Amino acid sequence: MKLLLGTWYSFGELFETEIVHALEVSESANVIHENTVSGIIFSSSHVSNKEKGNEIEQIISKYRPRANASNIGVGIRYSRCGEFKSGNNSEAWNILLVSDFIVCIFYLTEDIYKSGPIQASKTVGKIFSEWKKWVHEINGNVTVYGESGPWASEGFIWNNVQNMKEYWNAMSAWAQKNEFVVFMGGAFDNPLKEDERDSLHRASAPHEGWWRLRSNEDISVTGFVEKITGILCIPYLFPSF
Repeated sequence: MKLLLGTWYSFGELFETEIVHALEVSESANVIHENTVSGIIFSSSHVSNKEKGNEIEQIISKYRPRANASNIGVGIRYSRCGEFKSGNNSEAWNILLVSDFIVCIFYLTEDIYKSGPIQASKTVGKIFSEWKKWVHEINGNVTVYGESGPWASEGFIWNNVQNMKEYWNAMSAWAQKNEFVVFMGGAFDNPLKEDERDSLHRASAPHEGWWRLRSNEDISVTGFVEKITGILCIPYLFPSF
């Protein structure tokens, strides 16, 4: 298993401390199991305006040599990759020039949901391919990953477990065929998750996981249930010392 390690949204001295800790954790993990952590991610929240984008560019330029010396890449997770086509995205454009990778996020829209899970996977795959082309026009050395906003199992009429399963399987098949790494958002449901974008995402946000909590009504109840199979998983509880 390979991981991309995310960093928390912060700036200034605290942010640099966060990056140093991320490097230390990644280096230690790779000593225990070689190449466990392949990259460190800055989230899209870090690049919300030009000023923050400039700071990210400077931080990456400063710490990338150390990361690369340990075979660890540095890059961003970004939700506006479609803007690279216009050439006007000053917040992230320069970051691409100093990055090893970018994770391009695409959130499913109502029209894509309504097209069904199979067609949705084709549409999203086409979008990822276009974004990869635009990114490589800026920096051909950047590895492009895709992240698909998950197909929730509840929320609207098209949100159900069967459609969720079909979308995951179809997206996986597209990724393998096109040799494109795609991250599927949502390992576990989060009943407390709120999404302020619109009613579509507010209704589905708590149900985006492959696994649901054993009790969504009482989040203190230990255990997760795989939605597809109904298999219950109770995490091993480590003794306290």
